[in-house]
Amino acid sequence: FRIARGAVAGAADIVTQAPRRLPMPAAPKLFLAYFSYSGNTAGAARMLSQKLRVNPFEIVMQEPYEGEIYEVSQRDINAGVLPPLQGVPQGLQEADVVLLGYPTWWATVPPPVLAFLHAHDFSGKIILPFSSHGSTDFGESLSVLAKTVPGAWVGASLEFYYSGGRRLEQRMDEWLAQSGLAVRVR
Repeated sequence: FRIARGAVAGAADIVTQAPRRLPMPAAPKLFLAYFSYSGNTAGAARMLSQKLRVNPFEIVMQEPYEGEIYEVSQRDINAGVLPPLQGVPQGLQEADVVLLGYPTWWATVPPPVLAFLHAHDFSGKIILPFSSHGSTDFGESLSVLAKTVPGAWVGASLEFYYSGGRRLEQRMDEWLAQSGLAVRVR
């Protein structure tokens, strides 16, 4: 069973089309934001920061999680908690493209990232998600992300297992090229 969006009643065939290319500006203004609990997503954010010559903004909770992270995070996810955050992201409103990193928890977006998304206007921006995970890939997080920022374009995504291993840099370069971003040489 598959839901076909945009299907026309009575039409015999439904054709799935390749995704459209996002409207990437020629010289996009970039913003890099990430939330990391164990350091895996932070490592990827540092790599992206160097490749793209952009300062990363770390999404930090005012009161960091304590206790068994899987229990605490599941409780917050189930309750729809949007925890208060620290810091003000400088340059976010001027950005054309937001590279957004997070760990996939319980097959979805962690509450601190949802709090960040709800706190700012992403209308007209391209969001390129990258995510570390322990076995769920993106789970439902891309769908949740798209529903949370309806005025934005959610572009190609990069997922990686824990810290990403030896091939992370190569996969990251491929993802950036696919997204229309060139690595900026320092």
